[in-house]
Parts: sequence; structure tokens; C-alpha cells
Amino acid sequence: MNRPLLLVVVSLLGALSGGCAQTGSDSTTSTSEQATTTAGDSTTTMSTTVPTSITPTTDEVTMDPNLPSALGRGQVPWDDVGAGWYVVLYDSSKANPTSEAAVREGPVVLYLIDSAGERYEVAAWEPGQYPTLIDATATSALVARTGANLDETLYDVVDLTTGSSSNAYSVGFPESSFINRWPPMSLTRPSGENVIVHRSDGTTEWLERRTPDGTALSVVYEQTYVEGEESIAWLYGPDGTSLVVAGKSGIFEISNEGSILGSVWAPPDTLCDPVRWWDADTFLAACYGKGPGSAPLDDNGQPHIYYGRLWLLETDGSSGAPLTEYPSEPPSVVDFGYHDAWPTDDEIFLQWRGDCGSAAVASLNAEGTGDFLGIEEPETRLAHGVEMIDIHDRQITIYGWDDCAATVGGLFTVDLEGRYLRTLAPVLGDSRGVIGVRGLGTVHP
Repeated sequence: MNRPLLLVVVSLLGALSGGCAQTGSDSTTSTSEQATTTAGDSTTTMSTTVPTSITPTTDEVTMDPNLPSALGRGQVPWDDVGAGWYVVLYDSSKANPTSEAAVREGPVVLYLIDSAGERYEVAAWEPGQYPTLIDATATSALVARTGANLDETLYDVVDLTTGSSSNAYSVGFPESSFINRWPPMSLTRPSGENVIVHRSDGTTEWLERRTPDGTALSVVYEQTYVEGEESIAWLYGPDGTSLVVAGKSGIFEISNEGSILGSVWAPPDTLCDPVRWWDADTFLAACYGKGPGSAPLDDNGQPHIYYGRLWLLETDGSSGAPLTEYPSEPPSVVDFGYHDAWPTDDEIFLQWRGDCGSAAVASLNAEGTGDFLGIEEPETRLAHGVEMIDIHDRQITIYGWDDCAATVGGLFTVDLEGRYLRTLAPVLGDSRGVIGVRGLGTVHP
């Protein structure tokens, strides 16, 4: 059988949160599972975790000729896990089968991988579960499982230290038809003990905070739902007590309980997606113009509303500053611009995106545009797109993929000039290889 369509969509998108009742929401709080709401990772009294299809592992690992070698979860040096480590989802299934007879479904494994390439298996799924990595911290991972039914996606929080999981949210029709931003969930920060969920009933859309087993804690933000319009984007604060939320009426810093702590200045006539924290008071945002006055004209002379420009925005309400400029020539209609950046001591690197899964890394120049790096890749060439996961010890970790649908992927490192250094997760045989990765390093703190 063919792999569900959602996995292709995820591959093309993949590189990043007053406990009052919510009108139109069916969420409830169990009396046996009350929780404080003073932080994103607030301590909760949890019910017994109900295992899903995840196979717990300790020192043993899943054996398959299309999986890379690894150590077991019991050998993870947990005190060292952090910056320079990666949570990686690896699919041993055959990539791009040309017929039903050629389909080979294999196990999918979740690894912790350090910057030296040491791999540790922390969880695994049997064939046919189709997990997708959504978010990760040093101790938790958020995984979507479609199974054979796209209308009943399950979102599981995986405890990396035990391999067990619990279901935080299930999405089915008609609710899934109202969600126009993917993914609709992320982990809270700093450790990912809870989740933030984007929900809608077709009239209202809102963010709610939940425990890993789905218990509702608070409604964080809500606004009127308008079909076809861009929706809510958010970025959790590093200390877990607040988050930045971008909605139709502006950008706000909001507490876990839904109290507005302050307004954030944004460039006029734009929609901004918060990307990552730049320092304690500044975050990187990808901002998109709404029309001719705020968007560049494409090569057909039309407003290019999908071409992103990067800004550094301030949580204290003061005016932000652009990090990148528009190109001097009209961008191609398949050029989506820069959507992420990472600083080093002496330069800033940019992540570019284009149509059909194409992606490249560039260094920021004085004009505010980028000079593309020639990324040297492993012998198993992944030529279609390269995405910067992070920069650690002056090494860029790259998620590289092959073909338009990004169905074959690997993880490797290069130096700041783009020269290949080492492979962290190879592509073995005819497997799909890496289908998702999240780095545990942050620009700040």
C-alpha cells in the first residue's frame, strides 16, 4: 500500500506553545489529574501511562539490515544530552517503491545522536504505524502517527528516558479540516513535560496547554477563525513561563494561563512566524507581506506574499530590525526566501527554501542577502535539499534529502565553509533513512 500523503507533506515542510472554559471546545480537566499552571513544564499528578505501539528498549536495539548500528537507551549518558545532540527518526522501509509488489515496510526507530555520530535507540515502532517527528527536547519527543487513516492522527508524547508514551491529542474530522497550520502541536519548554495544542471548531481557534495524556490545563490564546487565512504561530519562552504568540491582531507575549504580558512591535502589514530566541529579549521571526505595499513583486509582477524576510523582534515592545533584505531582482515565484538563521561569533548563516522541497544554506552578507554555500555531501549524495539544523563547535549539522518529496534523507556535518566532516545518520541500502530530526541546541540561552 502507498504511504499516507501526510508523510510527504511533512517531509516537504520539515526543519520548530486563566484556566477558563473555552467556548466551542470539548476539552475538560479530570478531577483526578489536577495540575499547577505556573510554568510550561509544571508538575502534574499523572494517571498511568497507556503504552501505544512504541516498543520499549533498554540496552537492546532493533535489528534490521536497513537500520544503522546503535547502542541501547540504557547506555545514553543523560547528563551530557543537550547542545550538539539530535533526536532523529529513521525509517528502514524501502524508499520510492514502484509497485505494490516492491513495497517493503520496515521498523521506524527514534535515535539520540551526539555530534561525534554515536547513536542510541530510545524508541521504535513496528511497520505500518507511520510516525512523524514533530518536536523534541532532551527528555521528550512529540510524534504524530497516522496509521492508515489520515483523518484520525494521534499525537504521542514519548518519554525518551523510558521509551514509553501517552496520547496527548487525537485529530479527526471535522476538526482536522479547520487547522490550516501544520503541525498543530509542540512541546512546552524547557523540558517538554507538557504540550501546546492548536485547536479549532470552525468558528473559533485557540491554543490550549495539556499534559502528555491529554488533560487540559489552560487556554492560552484564542481568536476568531477565518477560513483560508493564516492562523496562529507561537514560540515557547526558554524558562517555560510564557510564550510569544502571533495572531491576527498582532504579536503578544502571553503567560501559560493566557494573560497578555506585553505587545511585540511587528513590521507593518505583515504576518510573522516566530522562529527561535536570539537572546533573552529578542527573537528571530520570518515575516511575510500581505500585499503590494509590504511584499516584493515576483517575476510575474505580482506581490510575492510567500517570500519571507527575517526580522529580529523585541519583547519589550521597541521596534525590531530586519536581518535580511529583499533581493535586488524580483524573486522567482518558486523562491520562498529565508526562513531561519543561526549566528556564530563572526557571521550569520541563513536557511533558504524554494519550491518542491529545495533548500540551501547561505552566509549573510553586508547587503542583507545571502551568499550560498557549496555544501559538500557524503558519498550517498542527497542533492535536492540541505537544511541547517544547528551550528555547534563551528560545525553545521545538515539534514540532506533526495528528490522533490524528500523521501530519502541523511544527517551529516560540515565546517563553516561547507566542507564535509562526518556522517551522523547514513542512508543504508534502499531505505528512506532519516525522515525527521530536531536539534537540542539553541541560540539562547
